Amino acid sequence: MILQGIGTNGLAMGEAYVVQRDMTTGHSYQKGSCEEELHSATEALQKAKEHLLKLAGENDIFSAHFEIADDPALQEVIESNIRVNDMSAPDAIEAASKVFENLFKDIDDAYLQARADDVRDVCMQIKAFIRQSSQKNPFQGISHKCILVTNELLPSDIPLLNFDNITGIITSKGNPTSHVCIIASNKGIPALVGTAHCTETIKSGDCLLLDADNGKVHINPSPDCIHDFELKAGLQKHDQAEAVKNARLTAVTIGGRVVPVLANAGSPDDIRKALESGADGIGLLRSEFLFMEQERCPDEETQVQAYTHAAKLCRQQSLTIRTLDIGGDKLLPYMPLPHEDNPFLGQRGIRLTLAHVELFKTQIRAILRASSEGNIQIMLPFISDILELEHATELIEECKKELDCRHIAYDKMIKTGIMVETPSVVLLASEFASRVDFFSIGTNDLTQYIMAADRGNNQVSKYYNSTHPALLKAMQLIASAAHQHNIPVSVCGELASDPNYTHMLLNIGIDRLSVNSSAIPLIKEKIRNYK
Repeated sequence: MILQGIGTNGLAMGEAYVVQRDMTTGHSYQKGSCEEELHSATEALQKAKEHLLKLAGENDIFSAHFEIADDPALQEVIESNIRVNDMSAPDAIEAASKVFENLFKDIDDAYLQARADDVRDVCMQIKAFIRQSSQKNPFQGISHKCILVTNELLPSDIPLLNFDNITGIITSKGNPTSHVCIIASNKGIPALVGTAHCTETIKSGDCLLLDADNGKVHINPSPDCIHDFELKAGLQKHDQAEAVKNARLTAVTIGGRVVPVLANAGSPDDIRKALESGADGIGLLRSEFLFMEQERCPDEETQVQAYTHAAKLCRQQSLTIRTLDIGGDKLLPYMPLPHEDNPFLGQRGIRLTLAHVELFKTQIRAILRASSEGNIQIMLPFISDILELEHATELIEECKKELDCRHIAYDKMIKTGIMVETPSVVLLASEFASRVDFFSIGTNDLTQYIMAADRGNNQVSKYYNSTHPALLKAMQLIASAAHQHNIPVSVCGELASDPNYTHMLLNIGIDRLSVNSSAIPLIKEKIRNYK
């Protein structure tokens, strides 16, 4: 029998260890007076913060969790739910969790979507302290090598897991960009998430062949299937060792074509890991990390420091900073926006920042100032109209003149490019190419707009296919227009991180790839084997 899921690459064979989990606290609770509920919530929050602070000393992931628990906005919403809405402490925390989860879960960016799980995890821990539920380790029975099968894994599970005994992970829920999946990937442990009914279908002791490369798991396979799998796993292990050995070397095709392999990053930590993994630069730095971590919109000086720090980490390798990409379904607590019935077609990306000119100019001035310390490029998200690009370009020129008047240094030759995410840019590719310094194709958004399929809607997931002929044709048009005007074109969507499609992208004419850090060695190796 075979189950399908979303794989994070890699192969594993082993015995299943199934953990059926109840993610609720499961204890009855007797609601008290308003003051008693406020006291319970405050006390539980303090205990959770102390617990997370201790964990943060052992793992950086929990520093972000401590910041969530320590955010005054979270406490304010909890208190309001108790005082105004007459909720019990656990219900108030649950409702607050939903508010903050919704700030992240619909963001069209897999890295930031995973923050919703972090919020839920933190609030579950706070509730656990209220109910004084026993913090039993559901994984304590794992005493031998196995493939872990469970409903869901959360960051708070990380200290409970002995990764030395886990050769693979299969979950019915989850996101490939979740912290657990990232850690598993860094440890070379393949994972399969979103595997429906896995805990009901798979039994502890079953023999499993986990093929995360192709997003499937074989349950109790035949001897012939096991033999073929072992051969494939042996070859893959050898290839991976060779790829890691050569990861820091430039990727050059057999025909002598140099293809830079850049990295996608959402924080300074990501930049460090990417460069350690052999990245030739950062092809996409999501500046949202800076805005999401603040209680208010970061001022120019705060942004200058952050971008300068990022540039210095990159040394003289290129750093492409995408301007703030929020709006509609991408909300900031301190920036209330009107409700939109269809946020994916609403005021987001460049549309939003051009509607808030000072927000845009503050960020541009900060990026320009940081450019004096490194090789920085500006990338504009969600462009769909020439007039938008012209308006943004005019504002960038205004910022340069303002800095000139103040005698502040910046890179006078700084390059500006756009994300190619909308069908209108594809159809007018030549006109756009004549006005920018580079293209970067965001296959995640471009796929959903060309195929008219919400990437988060399981009912239309069969239409969300980044290798559909329509998408390939669109990328060919973009590459052709870019080369006609002598500008480079890269791909920074999830498709670029899949080594199965590297040769296809090179055939189309893509000049650069911007990928997840863990994919860099294999992507470079694929490039070297391209004729």
